[in-house]
Amino acid sequence: MAEPLSTSATVGTVAGWGIVTSALVGFITSVDYTIVFGAFTGSVFFIVTTTNLARKQIVGYFIFTYACGLFGAGSAANWIENKLDYKEKPLDSLAAVIISAG
Repeated sequence: MAEPLSTSATVGTVAGWGIVTSALVGFITSVDYTIVFGAFTGSVFFIVTTTNLARKQIVGYFIFTYACGLFGAGSAANWIENKLDYKEKPLDSLAAVIISAG
């Protein structure tokens, strides 16, 4: 079983770098910030809810789920909008959270 202090320190470090990376990704690639931070939020949620992971696994899962949230938000939002017949506001940020956390 992993020690709580070292695990929370690792998650905190990944989260800190994730915020910086999210800001840079949104600025450099001109992706909508709501999608970037939605993917970040979902990735952090996924990491926090998993147990018994090594540090390399935590970083790997964070990067993977973050990328999935960024790249899959548009198609998932279109699918949700078509299923619910909802056209009022874009659901890209919500889709990024759902994909990253799932």
